[in-house]
Amino acid sequence: MRTLFASFLMLFATSLFAQTDITDQVVGYIKTANVKELAKHFADNIDLAVDDTDDIVSRAQAEQILKKFFDKNQPKNFAIKHSGVTKLGIEYRIGDLETSGGNFRVSINLKKVGDIYQIHQFRIEPA
Repeated sequence: MRTLFASFLMLFATSLFAQTDITDQVVGYIKTANVKELAKHFADNIDLAVDDTDDIVSRAQAEQILKKFFDKNQPKNFAIKHSGVTKLGIEYRIGDLETSGGNFRVSINLKKVGDIYQIHQFRIEPA
């Protein structure tokens, strides 16, 4: 029984670490406008809402759209304000982005695919 409990505890801790790890990475990429690295966490097709785009686009298209956004809006600060998991098991992060062009609300939905989390939805909206 103890071994089962220890195994469960280890699995839970590993799961929490993986969630924190991707969140920390994504926060860092947004703070530095490192779209190339951020895009590596995107699903092949991502629901993207940035500026005039509100559509499902490819990873490559999303990267180009976000690059354009960050070229106009240099990040000053970004912080996650809310996080959680929906009833369907989709994790979400909501953060405040301060840029040279104004303040924005960023919403990110993460879905576990195999052993990794992928970003399936990414939205940047005026705050």
